[in-house]
Amino acid sequence: MDDFKDLSLADIKVDGKQLEPAKPADKPEDKPVDTPTDKPADKPEDTVDKPADKPEDKPTDTPADKPASPEYKFKDDFIKGAVEYYEKTGDFTAYIEAKSIDYTALTDEEIMKRDLKSQYASLSDKAFDALYKEQVLDKFKLDAELHGADATEVGREFLKIEAEAKRKKLIEKQNAFKAPERVEDASELEAQAAQEQAIAAFKESTLNNAATKSLLEGKIVPIKVGDVDVNYEVVDPNSMVEMTLDNNKFFSLFRKADNTIDYDLWYETIAYAQSKGLVKKTLFDKGKAEGRDEITKEIKNPTDPKGGDPSTEGTGDFTTGLLEAFAKRGKHS
Repeated sequence: MDDFKDLSLADIKVDGKQLEPAKPADKPEDKPVDTPTDKPADKPEDTVDKPADKPEDKPTDTPADKPASPEYKFKDDFIKGAVEYYEKTGDFTAYIEAKSIDYTALTDEEIMKRDLKSQYASLSDKAFDALYKEQVLDKFKLDAELHGADATEVGREFLKIEAEAKRKKLIEKQNAFKAPERVEDASELEAQAAQEQAIAAFKESTLNNAATKSLLEGKIVPIKVGDVDVNYEVVDPNSMVEMTLDNNKFFSLFRKADNTIDYDLWYETIAYAQSKGLVKKTLFDKGKAEGRDEITKEIKNPTDPKGGDPSTEGTGDFTTGLLEAFAKRGKHS
């Protein structure tokens, strides 16, 4: 061979063996393609992805599907009617009239005038006076000088018939706005009766108490300090009993002229009530230490320079007598 252009693979031998032509490589499209197990199955031809529903395409709940709001319950028909009337008209004029006008006391002419006012509320005073003259005065011939006494008398009879019919309607309308008579609950009546019984029992117990009887009869409040007995004389024992039965009268003792509370007197009274034995002993020992017999004398028979009632102008107790005695003689430590 002069050249290799006519050389073929069959002419080449290796170790005495002829080479076989290589097999052509498989094309990618000829290879089987593994189908993933998780791949979704083919959709039927009639299955088409639809776009998401628009908000306006979704069915809305009908009013019947929604829970109804609870209906407000009025206390009674009177309140319900008043509210409904206000919602319709925008004012409570008729309600106020129902509370303030006695239609049975109005004259026939006043009834007719009120009826016309309700029909022609927008008229000026001048126009309304002309209307009233035409519809009432002239129609029923109420001017005796102009129409004669006989004609006026007959006219008033016709006026009365028409006025009574309008009066009846006004009263019926008025009654629709009147509050129903209140029927007290049985439990309220029982509670009220129980309270009245308790007050009556307390009053009876107070008046029959031995201390109360002794106070009213002797006008004396006995006070004991250690081994010493002192009879505190009061001017008006009845006022002290009244304060016992009526707490408001008792608390009025602590009100100043300007209607403020006298806290000094209030706390002094509380201190005495909480530790009366200690307070009495302290004051009594103080008096003995001063060596003034006049103090003890004034405690037994306290005098009021103003001539007032010690039971209402002071605390009405042993403490006040001692303090007043000390105050007259100056402060001592």
